[in-house]
Amino acid sequence: MASDNQSQPGTALGSVVTNGIQDISAFLPILGTDQCETHCCQGIDRGFWYVAATPLSIFGSLGIIKAGLVTLIISIDIPSFRGPRLLHNAGFSPPGLLRQLTYVLDDDDSIYVAEQNVRSMLRQHRVIEVIPNLYSWPWVRWNLKMFAFTMILSALGISPYVYIIIRDINPRPFSSTWLYPVLRVCGSALAAAMIQLIIQFRLMTIVHRRLTFHAVNHIFKQEHRAPPTWWNPALRSEDCLSKLKADIDGFQQTSLNHSYLEKPGGLGGVDERLVGVGPFKRYPRDDSNPESERNIQPIVICTVAFQLGLVLGMAASVWGYIGCFKIVQSSTSATGPLVWLILELFLSVLRLWIWAFNPATDDPPPPIVISSGDLKPDAPRQDYVAHDIGWRLEDVTVDMHALVIDISSGVHGSSPQWPMFEYLTQHLAVPEDQVQHIRGFNPQVIRDALRSLSKNIAIPRGSPIVIYISHHSDRPTDSEWIGNVEQGLSYATFFELVRRISGTKGENVAVILDTNFPAPGTKAEHESEPYVLLTACSSREIPNVDVSGGSFTLELLTALKPAAVEKLCYEELSYEEVVRRAAEHLKVKGQTPRCMGIFKKRQIFNGILARKRLRSAESDSTSSLISATFARPTGDEQNSRSSTHTTLHINGNANGTLRTANGH
Repeated sequence: MASDNQSQPGTALGSVVTNGIQDISAFLPILGTDQCETHCCQGIDRGFWYVAATPLSIFGSLGIIKAGLVTLIISIDIPSFRGPRLLHNAGFSPPGLLRQLTYVLDDDDSIYVAEQNVRSMLRQHRVIEVIPNLYSWPWVRWNLKMFAFTMILSALGISPYVYIIIRDINPRPFSSTWLYPVLRVCGSALAAAMIQLIIQFRLMTIVHRRLTFHAVNHIFKQEHRAPPTWWNPALRSEDCLSKLKADIDGFQQTSLNHSYLEKPGGLGGVDERLVGVGPFKRYPRDDSNPESERNIQPIVICTVAFQLGLVLGMAASVWGYIGCFKIVQSSTSATGPLVWLILELFLSVLRLWIWAFNPATDDPPPPIVISSGDLKPDAPRQDYVAHDIGWRLEDVTVDMHALVIDISSGVHGSSPQWPMFEYLTQHLAVPEDQVQHIRGFNPQVIRDALRSLSKNIAIPRGSPIVIYISHHSDRPTDSEWIGNVEQGLSYATFFELVRRISGTKGENVAVILDTNFPAPGTKAEHESEPYVLLTACSSREIPNVDVSGGSFTLELLTALKPAAVEKLCYEELSYEEVVRRAAEHLKVKGQTPRCMGIFKKRQIFNGILARKRLRSAESDSTSSLISATFARPTGDEQNSRSSTHTTLHINGNANGTLRTANGH
């Protein structure tokens, strides 16, 4: 009797705890909602583990539903339903990459943020070729992994309900027990996966049409034709191209009876295939290829299918979410709810650990690959080089600026070579108006150019700045001067101007000297200087030169070419490591390059090579979803039918080709 009385307090306490868990179980999933919503929209930016771990626990699963609802609304943008603006007016702030799908301005005609980012990359490019390829294996493989791991990890979300269903409410049928956890898990996993696919396809559609708009706009300028009155780069490219297609279709129908008519609104030279109804090639590579005749319509169909899948996933998740709490609250023992709570908390901690761990192996393939090369009708693809841009559509070369000073290049009597200028503008695709190239020696011009870098308001603070000097002379030079004492520029003045640049524009400045080593009195080699200094040799050596330029420059650029960079890891792309590799090849010439400065371990050129992975573009046609080729004018363009091009590969859409030429 006494033992029964002693056990009652413990039983009562357990009953209170159990009842408390049952009462607040519907509110516990609010924990982690914000994190789940944010990470569910970051998969294609930070890796598929962010997506796969999200549905693990019911705690925070409401975040998946919220992210799915925002994704669904923002992905629908038609005249009768402007999803992005409706979300803005309702006070929603889309997380992650969904911001790329929002409007820049609070206006129904505003362009997308993604379009604005693409415009910043296009502003210096004149010629464009767009080649969609929906069957990019790296892209397909990543999405398959994302979906598979999401389903596998989500299956663990059923485990907290096993004890309650088997031990407490086992006689009940499947439809009132196991069905609810299965619906919650499968619905959440499906919704999380569909969110990634919708973001990808919408981004690719927007980017593809902005590229197409840019191509058509170039045709108008190239052929000196006035575009239609409604043609406006500040408006969404989707709307402009739809109107353009309607005008062309109307003209084609009319021209069947009136063959003498010209295309309206300056449309002469604008092929209807430019607006997504077929491929366009000014210089066809292989017109016999039937794959090139496909258009971008499949991506629209796929997007609608993914939206339906998202709705199905959210509905199943909500249904299962409600049913799971019925299971917990119908438990007949004190142990069942405790086991449920402990396992759900464990899964929540496991999810946090996976998010925090974030291995690099789950990173998605880059959506954009910029390539550069000499594009001709019969140009082989291996003549291209390429580097990657992430899913945020940010190109660091847009902010990169350089001052290239070629006082002398190559041995005496040889034709001038400009290897550093060509590398920056062609291989790294830095806009040419951001690379000032001084040929020959004029101290005042050099001083003015250095001062302009520090005062240029167009250069944001923190932008990468490269200052390069190449000077090789047959006559002895003073180590305190660039050039000779009578007509040269003192190193003291030069580095004082460099310090001013670093003071106004930030410490992301690299100085590359392929000339005599600065004298100790200039303090240029001090390790505490707020810039990185790369020199061709030590103080007791003389830099070597051959017909193609300085030996140090050539070895440095060789170490940065695609064949070399592809084999390197992230840490090996620092200034210090690149100079060390160049020094190994220059030992036989008695030349020891040096790298100095407190930021010498920083990634070279602001991490352009590490972030973009410079590589050969020979296989880009199979690894990219969309390839687009840009060309900028070169100094010899007026005297030559070929010009230097920059190629942009963007993952998205279906097979097809678009190219405009530079008036050839």
